[in-house]
Amino acid sequence: MSQPLLVSCPGCDTQYDVSRRAPGKRMRCPRCRGVVVVPERQPDAPPAQLQVTASSRLRRARGPACAAHPRRTAEGRCAGCGAHACQACWAPAPVDHFCARCAAERQLGGALPIDFGLLATPRLATAAMLASLGRLVGWTAFSVLATFTVFALPIVLSFFAFKLTYEGEPTWLTDLLAATFFASSAGMVLTHFLFLVPSGCAVFLDHAIRGRRPPLGAAFREAWWRFLGSVPRLFGVLVVVALLFLPYAVLVLGAAWVINLGAGPMPATLLALAGLSLGLLPIFTVLGLAVPVVVLEERSAHAALARAWELVRGHLLTFGLLVVAYFVVVAVVGGVLGLLGALTGLQVPLGVLSQLIDVLLWPSLLVAAYHGLSAEQAGVPGRH
Repeated sequence: MSQPLLVSCPGCDTQYDVSRRAPGKRMRCPRCRGVVVVPERQPDAPPAQLQVTASSRLRRARGPACAAHPRRTAEGRCAGCGAHACQACWAPAPVDHFCARCAAERQLGGALPIDFGLLATPRLATAAMLASLGRLVGWTAFSVLATFTVFALPIVLSFFAFKLTYEGEPTWLTDLLAATFFASSAGMVLTHFLFLVPSGCAVFLDHAIRGRRPPLGAAFREAWWRFLGSVPRLFGVLVVVALLFLPYAVLVLGAAWVINLGAGPMPATLLALAGLSLGLLPIFTVLGLAVPVVVLEERSAHAALARAWELVRGHLLTFGLLVVAYFVVVAVVGGVLGLLGALTGLQVPLGVLSQLIDVLLWPSLLVAAYHGLSAEQAGVPGRH
């Protein structure tokens, strides 16, 4: 039996018996994808001398080696494949938590030279929305159809079963059916407005801003797979933000209750509405910006919220004004279209148009703001 020839991987220090491999042959480490070179066989030397050299000890002391360049020290581990990567192997910011190969496989690009501002961001959002309008409308229609197909059956069955079993007094069965109805309805609304539409729209708007025009089928497939990968992350973002907002809402409502005891319902109602609306502004700011971060950078919920805050914290006033301007524009456009519908009798088509503007303008503004803020954070703004 041949004596084992043990060699350590320069990336993760895992030992392999290469006694049956030819000297000079290169192999990939299954754990870190590092390159292991089979040394020349030296029967008289003890195994420890065969696998450890001064240069390997020095490289291990500096840290793990790059999987693609074993002689270079790795800067970190790729979030996709888990391999150690040196500085030359990393993807550009803001997707520099991936190696260049994983970023290319995921079709994730670096920062673009784009400005962020009260005028630049709405202008870019409008241009991107118009350039990809057909795909955005098609994806929105697909989202309505998909969510209705998935949630219509439990909604309808629970509703009619509730009507059949309810006899004036609630039971555990009617409570269960009512909970199923409301949960299915909430699931349909959340899936459409918070998961499916934002994921697909972010992909199409990113294509428009980057000047890409993939075929319609390929674009929809990419949007669908991005949606599937983003759902658990977006749901995690929603849960974290809701848990952060809940104590604030309890404080506001508690203060309103105290004022109601002393000053009456009107001041208490005004305080509750003003306080909750004020608290929703940072929710829309951070939660909204976390959506393109999740979809376009493939970050976890916690990392997406941290990055969204990192991007927006120096521009809170500007981004807050953009959010307020969005609600003002939506309210004005909705009012004008509603008035035109009442005068012309075209309430249904104009109502659909108003809803489309409401649904599509928000992700357009978020993706445009994301690109502008990412450019500033990466040091590649457009004009400056």
